[in-house]
Amino acid sequence: MKALRYFGERDIRHDDMADPKLESDRDAIVQMTACSICGSDLHIYHGHGFSEDTGFCVGHEAVGEVVEVGRAVTRVKVGDKVMMPAAVGCGACRSCLSGVVNNCENNASGCYGLSARLQGVQAEAFRVPAADMNAVKIPDGISEDQALMMTDAMATAWFGARNADIRPGSSVGVIGLGPIGLMTVEAAFVMGAHVVYAIDPIPERRALAGAVGAIALHPDEAMERIKEDTRGVGSIASSRW
Repeated sequence: MKALRYFGERDIRHDDMADPKLESDRDAIVQMTACSICGSDLHIYHGHGFSEDTGFCVGHEAVGEVVEVGRAVTRVKVGDKVMMPAAVGCGACRSCLSGVVNNCENNASGCYGLSARLQGVQAEAFRVPAADMNAVKIPDGISEDQALMMTDAMATAWFGARNADIRPGSSVGVIGLGPIGLMTVEAAFVMGAHVVYAIDPIPERRALAGAVGAIALHPDEAMERIKEDTRGVGSIASSRW
């Protein structure tokens, strides 16, 4: 199959790679139908990766169709359209079952495409470990593009907004309006924010935030405007992405 493989700084190649195979009865093989690029992938491309490995497939944001399952897989089947959360766990321990996969008690936590330990998803197909947990059926009414966003980017924005303790009536500041920041603006409104200050030096990004109802500000004017609006209280939850 073809895959995007990392061989060193600024050296990612569209190259041949062995087809993925089941390594456990709990695995599934998914044929990729859409994938996207994360900022973490750009760190790898610029030579600031997460391991010393080379030759591995990159990427951790993808959706696809299940083409093979192990004998122990029960929740997904061949033909299912699925999305893959970027982070994986064993799917059996207390931490994974509570959603805290980075604390997997069976040392099975990880992320696609950061090293050869778990090959990435920017490939024609890839292996999903513990597929009953790590491959999620795309619900009816959710487009492929929407599902793709939920694998990492939108989830990151929502997590940041949730950690800011946003409540109905809150005033919220979002600093940095890249894709994650813009989705954080929208998440803040969904959580009930009364006003969202969207701060970025790039006019086009500020325009996008303003289009969804935020008060878009250049960094040079943000502090004084926010102090004035809040009468100097300074109780603004800030999510930096």
